[in-house]
Amino acid sequence: MNENKRTAKFTFTKVSMVMLLYELIFQVGSAALIAFGGETYANEDLSMLVISIVGLLVAFLILGNETSVAVNYKRFTVLHFLGFLLAVYGLQAFSAMLSDPLITFLEDHGHDMEYATDVATGVTTDFWGIVYSVIGAPLFEECLFRGLFFRPLRRYGRIFAIIVTALLFALMHGNIIQFPTALFVGLLFACVRADYGLPASILLHMSNNLFAMVFNGLSEAEPWSTIYIVFLYAGMLAVIVLLIRHIRDVYEDFRDEPHLGRSLEWFFTTPAVILVILLFTALTIFSIFE
Repeated sequence: MNENKRTAKFTFTKVSMVMLLYELIFQVGSAALIAFGGETYANEDLSMLVISIVGLLVAFLILGNETSVAVNYKRFTVLHFLGFLLAVYGLQAFSAMLSDPLITFLEDHGHDMEYATDVATGVTTDFWGIVYSVIGAPLFEECLFRGLFFRPLRRYGRIFAIIVTALLFALMHGNIIQFPTALFVGLLFACVRADYGLPASILLHMSNNLFAMVFNGLSEAEPWSTIYIVFLYAGMLAVIVLLIRHIRDVYEDFRDEPHLGRSLEWFFTTPAVILVILLFTALTIFSIFE
């Protein structure tokens, strides 16, 4: 094994193991804090917020010194923000075209998808629930996937880092209903992070969660239901416009990354990566039976 391949596989192993460690800390730690943390931490969202901070700190201790590629980021304007926010909803609409038939198929075969659907579209009015959903989760997820993971993976190609972090982001959700949406949106967040920097993807993620909470909570009331539908169609149009405008850029990105296939091969043949992908895929599939 040449030195470049050995170094790459070591990096991929660290990233995959940190993802697994973060999830273990999150699941076990939050459950333990809820059970034994007293009245204060009986609130699930507060416990998840605290444990997420712990998990991110551990991840930073392991990956924080990883080097990356120097990038001159583009200026992130209000128009960029609005366009990408619309595109997020467009991607959600397109992903629903995949998930809705899947839900129907599974329900027709005796699976109750209510829990998985509630997790994917749940609404909370609790203070800590709002803090976690709108601020905590987006911040931690972006810092982990588009921060600590993206930086070392970027050494092996921009497109490679975008694809891999989006896949890991989708698998981390462990929900078959959320998987298509998380994958598509994860690709967009990673593109924004690659071109405009981590703060831009954090802002976009937080804004998406805020709008989702508002729309999901008011989607059955007029005029919000109509506004939401308009938002979805406008978002689908924004996705199409973005693809048309940037199709040449995407082509050039792939052309400028001739070793993408090799990097993907090294990544998906790394034993630790295979283990983590199989584990999170199993958890995703298991969500059918919850």
